[in-house]
Amino acid sequence: MFASVRARWVRGRNAALFERALCDGRLCRPCVTTARLRAGVTPCQPPTFDAKLLTLVAIHGFLVLSQVLRTIGSARIRQEDAVERELWHRRDVLKTMSLAAAGALTGCASGWPSRTQRTGSVKFSAGTGRPKLKAPVNATDCHHHIYNSQYPVDPTATLRPPDASVEDYRALQRRLGTSRNVLVQPSTYGTDNRAHLEALAAFGPSARMVAVVNDGGATDELKRMHAAGVRMVG
Repeated sequence: MFASVRARWVRGRNAALFERALCDGRLCRPCVTTARLRAGVTPCQPPTFDAKLLTLVAIHGFLVLSQVLRTIGSARIRQEDAVERELWHRRDVLKTMSLAAAGALTGCASGWPSRTQRTGSVKFSAGTGRPKLKAPVNATDCHHHIYNSQYPVDPTATLRPPDASVEDYRALQRRLGTSRNVLVQPSTYGTDNRAHLEALAAFGPSARMVAVVNDGGATDELKRMHAAGVRMVG
């Protein structure tokens, strides 16, 4: 088609313009467009773009922007966390210093405590610290024993622990926060309740006891034990 058009216009006054149109038809210049119109050729169209390519470019730009915003947000969060940790660290230091100062003042006022009071260690107890939960008023330990080597051990007894005195148990009460207790006659002494009756009297009205008696126990003996604080026999 271009060859026939060129043949028709080669001798015309617009031959030079037509030559330029043939040599560079992609340029949308006014002169080229005029030559094409006169020659019956469709003028150059504006460049077209692929819709898929435009979509891919837009998606890529969105992903890049999202990554940049995510990076900025993560950096800001890390900075805020660092500031918060620093604030908590300062609070912990101030709290520790305040507690240390209060403890020092308490120690000066009441005298330096003994090793048992400082560590909370109690004889025959594996723990050293106070319970996390505070015991309620009149909290009761409903089963414990006292051992005293001054009293004879039952010949058939297999459990023969060392002495555990009333004072040892009171130290445990102070650490646990309990105020009442129930003594239970151990198999170590059989039906000889004297060791626990003595401990029951030492504890006073805040304690009760479970005794062990023979089937033919005398009524007077049971009344005496009841008056001392025994509330159950086995």
